Amino acid sequence: MGTPGQRSGPWFETLLAELGCEVWLGNAKEIRRRARSRHKNDRRDADLILDLMVHEEFPRLFELPLTSREVLRKLRYRQKLIKMRTMTKNSLQALALQSALAQGSRLFSKAGLAELRRTPMTAVMQWQRDQLLQLLEPLNERVLESMQWLKQQSAGDPRVSRCARIRASGS
Repeated sequence: MGTPGQRSGPWFETLLAELGCEVWLGNAKEIRRRARSRHKNDRRDADLILDLMVHEEFPRLFELPLTSREVLRKLRYRQKLIKMRTMTKNSLQALALQSALAQGSRLFSKAGLAELRRTPMTAVMQWQRDQLLQLLEPLNERVLESMQWLKQQSAGDPRVSRCARIRASGS
């Protein structure tokens, strides 16, 4: 039992599903509320769960389909990539400002990055700049790849189209 975000064995649930078993996740709080006794005991808990299932009163948790869970996993991964990219850009921005190169958001254009590479800095700052620039390109590529994957997954989904129309209309 537990909430879907806190499960420790989704691999086991997947294995059971592949074997044709139906997996039910129970709402632990609701099951505990329905217990006659407040004393926890494995046997009592098992009996209670069986009784709830037999009487079709088992409090199941809603679980997203596998495809939706995978899309959410990819969205979380993309968010982490964006966070790393933002930290990298902020660090480069700080180095640029410390070297009297105030470009603002233009720093990350081709011309701005070329100027950043030419800007004289101390040896440590140059090393740091070079390391950060080496991180930036792969992060940009991975963010783009994840966004393309997400677009492919959403292609043809009427719910996504509806959200896009609503967003475009400004409602």
